[in-house]
Amino acid sequence: MMKVFTVLAPFFFLFTLVTHALVPVPYSGKVAINGVNYHGNAEFTFSLGDANGTVHWRNGINANERIKVFVLNGRYTVLLGGQGMNPLPAQLFLEQDELYLKVHFDNNDSEGLRHLAPDQRITATPYALTAELANLAYMARQVEPGAVTRDMLSAEVLADLNKTVSVADTNTTSIPPSGSIVKSMLSPEVLSDLNRTVTKSMLSTDVLSDLNQSIKVITRELLPISVLADLNRTVTKSMLSTDVLSDLNQSIKVITRELLPISVLADLNRTVTKSMLASDVLADLNQSIKTITRDMLPASVLTDLNRTISKSMLGSDVLADLNQSIKTITRDMLPASVLTDLNRTVTPQMIQSSSITTAQLNEQILKYLNRKLRYPLRHPG
Repeated sequence: MMKVFTVLAPFFFLFTLVTHALVPVPYSGKVAINGVNYHGNAEFTFSLGDANGTVHWRNGINANERIKVFVLNGRYTVLLGGQGMNPLPAQLFLEQDELYLKVHFDNNDSEGLRHLAPDQRITATPYALTAELANLAYMARQVEPGAVTRDMLSAEVLADLNKTVSVADTNTTSIPPSGSIVKSMLSPEVLSDLNRTVTKSMLSTDVLSDLNQSIKVITRELLPISVLADLNRTVTKSMLSTDVLSDLNQSIKVITRELLPISVLADLNRTVTKSMLASDVLADLNQSIKTITRDMLPASVLTDLNRTISKSMLGSDVLADLNQSIKTITRDMLPASVLTDLNRTVTPQMIQSSSITTAQLNEQILKYLNRKLRYPLRHPG
């Protein structure tokens, strides 16, 4: 919703002849969108119509012809009938006793032209001036040419007519175009008034209300399209300042743990659970490998498996187990397969064919075997 303030400035009318067009009329207005004074370029349309809605003048050829105006903190000023607009008809205020100014506004936000309501009625001042000037023109038509002579003029008028007017007296170096008002044409009092500082005490209550309004949150919807486009644009290197480019181009040869922030360190040291793994990684972990053959092992693993294990490769605990002294081996310490082999019957044929001699057996085994054999065994010699 657009809240609009419009202010009608004083109207000034000057006639050359009643049948000619009126000079441009100054008009000042105010625009606020959602309580915020608009600032920037905008397009306007202006028209004058009666109470029935009939348009008697508009700025362009049709209702859609616009003029560009710069709005400063919500306020703008135009010259109705000037700035490239259609001229105001000379008889407009004589023929129409009730006219309203209609203004449309477009700030290029894709909403198009919007009516700045309410329409402003033209005050009685321009009508009074128009009537007075029309009456003077009528009276001038009643005076026959040459009826007014110099003798009929007062001394003051004669002195004014006879004085020499220089360019310096006019405070201008050129004659301005018809209908244009330049600063050099203004009196020192008017210039002083234009250049004065506007304080809060000089502002009206509605302007102060606009200035004091509180906007707690500015959302993206409140931003114009131009600002949104600027926020969403891609930032290239050419858009960066030299100090930022210098930071980007600096060389860091080694990044140590001390250079990392606590959040990155915490992320590096965290425990990775199955729920954190991607589906393809989980599929690899869950695949079934029934048999691992030597062909599936890399060369480095095969080399490690086939190497010779020396004592130097054994740990101290393994060496201690190997070096422990077992003084007596009892039958209880032997496995069943060894006991079976020991308990079998040995025949002479087995001894003859065996490559084991009695010299290779200790006394305990010889005694044990002698109890089982028919022929006692003795050590040679």
